[in-house]
Order: sequence, then C-alpha cells, then structure tokens
Amino acid sequence: MLCAARKCLNKTFISVRLNAFSCLAELNFRHTWYCSKKETPYQLERLQEEDIEETFICGKGPGGQKINKTSIVAQVKHIPTGIIVRSQDTRSREQNRCIARKRLTEKVDEFKHGNDSLLARKVQRIVKKKKQREKKSKRKYGNKIDDQDSSLNNNEAKQDVI
Repeated sequence: MLCAARKCLNKTFISVRLNAFSCLAELNFRHTWYCSKKETPYQLERLQEEDIEETFICGKGPGGQKINKTSIVAQVKHIPTGIIVRSQDTRSREQNRCIARKRLTEKVDEFKHGNDSLLARKVQRIVKKKKQREKKSKRKYGNKIDDQDSSLNNNEAKQDVI
C-alpha cells in the first residue's frame, strides 16, 4: 500500500510516493520525487443562460417525411456576439441541443480569443507535429523522396511532349 501526496506550486506538480512502512517507522523512510512542469489545462468558458436563445426547427435533407415534419434541429444563438449554430447530427432533440451548445462555446471562444482559442491551439499542434514528421523523414530518407517526385514530374512532361 502506498501513501501519496500531491502539491501544486506555480503550475508545477510534485508527486511524492512513500512506502507504506515509512509512515510507521522513520528508519525505513524511502521516498521518490516526480517533478514535471505542466501547464494547467485550457478550460472553455461557460456561457450564461441569459445570453443564449434556443429554438427547435424542422429538419431538412435526406431522411424522408419524418425528418421534414419533426422539430429536431437545435438552433442556438449567442445574443451578445450574434453567433448562430445549428445541429441536425442525430434524431434526438436533446442530443442535438447538447451538440449545438458545445459548438457554440467553441465558436464563442474562437471569436473572443482568436489565435489563443482551443481550436486554434489544436490546429497549431497538428501543424507542428506534421512539420516534425516531415523533418524526421527528410533526415531519415534524405533527398530520395524529392528525387522520386522530380522523376515523376519528368516522366509526365515527357508524356505530354509525345
């Protein structure tokens, strides 16, 4: 059995694992420190209920008569910014309502924070990983990939001439 203690100091998490016997006897004291610097996770701001206007409208598109006559499409509007989001992903009104609210919080976050929004950070992370993969492949394979691309382009050019 392990006793665990966790402290948070200036965005640095320090975990301490203690042997169960060390709690009982100081002679047998063993400890392990794990130190890592982590940023606090980014949290989306909760929208105020008085700033949101919800309506349910009839669906459009494929699905036959049922989707055309039932009001399952959730339309959510953020009044201060004027952003409108619709969701028709599922056949359930409640699920569409939850999906629309989630999308609205993401859109409002993007509107307020711009490049610091959650979606922009995800895109930046994906672009960074893609560049790292390309750099690694160039290091590993050298110019072999570029040579193959140029030879393919030369073959296409020769076929156009013929």
